[in-house]
Amino acid sequence: MTTEQRTKLNALYLRTYADSRQIRKEIGQMKSLLFKEAATKKFKSKDINELTSRIIDADQRRLNLMFRALEEMQTIVGTGEDKKELYEYLRQYDYPGTGLR
Repeated sequence: MTTEQRTKLNALYLRTYADSRQIRKEIGQMKSLLFKEAATKKFKSKDINELTSRIIDADQRRLNLMFRALEEMQTIVGTGEDKKELYEYLRQYDYPGTGLR
């Protein structure tokens, strides 16, 4: 990989990581609220259904974010059989702020 590709991938990773983390935090908060509501209301109540729908929507936003990041990554490094090893490395990469090797 070129230095420019590493820089772009690192920026993409950090941005995607931060955005995904925020969505996961929102989902966690909504799940906590869901369980509190479930303890005091019928499971099929309007509030429970609304919270469940919001959790599903947030998870869909997270998935869309990940797919957009994958598309951007493909734009940066390309695709093809010769990229398998690189994509495997990137799939396992999970250390924000340390930069790509």
